[in-house]
Amino acid sequence: MKKIIVRILACFIFDTEKRRRFRKKHLHKKTKQYNIGKHSYYASGLIIESEDTVIGKYCSISYNVVIGASQHPTNWLSTSPIQYANNVLDFPTKHICNIGITSKPCYIGNDVWIGTKAVIMHDITIGDGAIIGSGAVVTHDVPPYAIVVGVPAKILRYRFDEKTIKQLLELKWWNLPEEQVAELPFDDIKACIQQIKKFRKMK
Repeated sequence: MKKIIVRILACFIFDTEKRRRFRKKHLHKKTKQYNIGKHSYYASGLIIESEDTVIGKYCSISYNVVIGASQHPTNWLSTSPIQYANNVLDFPTKHICNIGITSKPCYIGNDVWIGTKAVIMHDITIGDGAIIGSGAVVTHDVPPYAIVVGVPAKILRYRFDEKTIKQLLELKWWNLPEEQVAELPFDDIKACIQQIKKFRKMK
């Protein structure tokens, strides 16, 4: 039993061929191989509506997340897609109304954590370092390092103070070589910033 648990966890933690096979087997059928940055991972049930969506490095995406959800018309005869899509649901639509239903891509920054069952509407930008709470429905862009929760999602607080956020956005630690990131004292943000500055040869 322990060996099975370790193998499953390894699929999510390590960037290996085993994890890629796990993704292919367990992800929703609509999800393909998208533009996902290095050292980012996602659990089963992920749906990304637009293949042009970009996900940055070091992101953590939990179970059953939807990225790029689009809207249905609310002031037409029906909300059904029979009105704007050919041969959908076995319905012989004669007059197709073009309302731009196709989902627009999202941009998910670096070091973003998206909680279980979160929904991000289409054409949304999630800033670097942001956290999307479980079950949140994101309808507007999220600033860097903001923590948003609720339906619709609202800012609960920020991960760090304004000065620290500014430094992190300038330093862009996620672009450092892996061996340098591995040396950082992860649990001490001030020490991390000082070490990154040394790597960058900044004062």
